[in-house]
Amino acid sequence: NNGDGTFETTIQPTAILGETASADIAPPKILINSPTNTDYTHSQSVPINVAVTDTESGVVLTETKLDGIIFTGSAIDSFFEKLGDHQLVVHAVDRVGNPSNLTATFRIVATPESTIADVERAYALGWVDNIGVKESLVKKLQAVVKAEIDKVLATAFLNELEAQKNKYINDQAYQLIKEDIEWLLSH
Repeated sequence: NNGDGTFETTIQPTAILGETASADIAPPKILINSPTNTDYTHSQSVPINVAVTDTESGVVLTETKLDGIIFTGSAIDSFFEKLGDHQLVVHAVDRVGNPSNLTATFRIVATPESTIADVERAYALGWVDNIGVKESLVKKLQAVVKAEIDKVLATAFLNELEAQKNKYINDQAYQLIKEDIEWLLSH
C-alpha cells in the first residue's frame, strides 16, 4: 500500500461464497419489533428488538443507530433522551454486499406520572441532593396533576425549580424536569 512493491498487510476475505450464494441479489430482511411507532414516556425503558435474516448468503453486518448515532444496547433509557420524535435505523449487509435499511420512528413524551418518576430518579442519581426539595417538588407535581395540569400551579412549580437550581438541583435535573413541565403545558 505504500508503492514499494512489498506487501505490508495481508487481508483475508470476509466471505468465501459458493455458486448459489454468489448469485444472491436479494438484500437482507429486517424486522423491527420494538420500538414501534408509538409514544413512550420519559421514564420508560424502550427495548430494542430487531431481527435480520438473509437465507441466501447470510448476514455479514448489522448496525443500529439511534438518531444517527451508533447504538449497541438492548434498550433505550428514555430518561436520558430529549422529548419528541426519535428514529431507530437498522442497516444490514449480506455476504455478497446487498444492503438493506429499515427505520422505526417513535416519540418520547412526558406525562404527569412520568414527570414525578423523573424527579424521583433525579434524586436517586444525586441530581437533586436534598430530600426536602425532592418531596416538595413531588407534592407540587401531584397538585398540578389533581388540577389537570393547572397552568398557575405549573408556573409555581417552575418558579420553585428555578429557585432551587444550582443549590439543591443540578443543571441536568433542572433541564430534564423543566422540559417535562413545558411538554405537559403545551400538549
